[in-house]
Amino acid sequence: AYIYAFPMLMGYRFLFGSFMAQGAPSFRAPLNTMSSDACALDGQFKDGITPNADTPYSFCAVDLRAEPQVLTVPDVTDRYYVMQLEDLLGFNEHFIGTRATGTSAGSYLIAGPRWDGDAPEGITQVLKHETDIVFVIGRTQLLGPDDVPGLVAVQAGYKLQSLSEFAGTLAPPEAPAVDWPRWVDEASRDERFIGYVNFLLSFCQPIHPSETKMMTRFAQIGIEPGKAFEAGAIRDEVRQAIRAGVNAAREAMVVALPKFGQVVNGWQSAEVFGPRAFFGSNYMLRAVGAMAGWGGNDAFEAFYPTAREDGGGNPLDGAHRYQLTFAKLPPCKAFWSVTMYDTSYDGTAGYLVKNPIDRFLINSNTPGLVYGKDGSLTITIQRAEPQDAGQRANWLPAPEGTFYLTLRIYWPEKAALDGTWTAPPIIRQT
Repeated sequence: AYIYAFPMLMGYRFLFGSFMAQGAPSFRAPLNTMSSDACALDGQFKDGITPNADTPYSFCAVDLRAEPQVLTVPDVTDRYYVMQLEDLLGFNEHFIGTRATGTSAGSYLIAGPRWDGDAPEGITQVLKHETDIVFVIGRTQLLGPDDVPGLVAVQAGYKLQSLSEFAGTLAPPEAPAVDWPRWVDEASRDERFIGYVNFLLSFCQPIHPSETKMMTRFAQIGIEPGKAFEAGAIRDEVRQAIRAGVNAAREAMVVALPKFGQVVNGWQSAEVFGPRAFFGSNYMLRAVGAMAGWGGNDAFEAFYPTAREDGGGNPLDGAHRYQLTFAKLPPCKAFWSVTMYDTSYDGTAGYLVKNPIDRFLINSNTPGLVYGKDGSLTITIQRAEPQDAGQRANWLPAPEGTFYLTLRIYWPEKAALDGTWTAPPIIRQT
């Protein structure tokens, strides 16, 4: 049950902090309201694990209970962008953007599981989902430090409105008010997770036919859509058994994480994001993806090799110095980046690393990089600022303690996906 629920829990963690907790630093906007960042994320961002910092985000959480919402995008011809639509179960069912739908403007109707109406004139495509809450996770390429006005102009063209507003028709009755439970990290890691799951399952109806028998089993420990869960009312032996199950699930996810996909030169490449058809009944794969970085794109949109070890198989640690040399740069149709993360969230995943030069990644557009005469690029990875000028230009600051790197290849070429090109090892220097 915990493995099944984990992507929902990570989704609600983001939902509550970003769209419910008004007054909190994490709050972005109310439901059904688009919110865009005019700059890349930095070390202050703690709302989601393993965030990217080279495509400023546009976020929205849409509530589809009353009626569909319509997302309109402008012509975007000068840069890469993608609007990823992820449902509450963790499935990426639809994409809008440069790769998926092209560079032309369009209006896309986002519909929930029970909507069966007709799309009005002006709708480019209807995008159906099996949950009433859907996350719109937009990423728009920032071409460099001086490109902020261009970025803002593109983001201003992203527009979300209700179907009735778009069509100029009478709005339906509002959906019932919701008492959104306050998110507490610790509560998601013991028997109280059931309260969150019961609440979230009410937005996931009707349950998929393949999961009805599983839900009958889950009901034995009180998991039922919309059912109140009183943690203090359960017997101690049941409480201890549920906690043991949660701990076993979390340990199993950590163990499973490196087993999916393949590891080449210390980089783990695995497809851990996708639609329901991709996951099938492999709930562990879905949970591992959420643990590695909830909200990630499918591999054909963005490929995410991740390194937690150096070329010698030793954990990456800020106590040492490393170099990463690309003899041939990552093959992509859009751009690539290498981003640094600590493991402060749960010992496995974490956040962007605060550092004195405010550099959280190195990518295709990082100004001032020093390339070799043969076009190669050597990235220096360490805590202390390098003394050598060339190494300092290519420095990616590391944290104290363990860390991991994620290589993002946006709109990857075939060579990146089929293994013809592989990321080089991270070589420890001291």
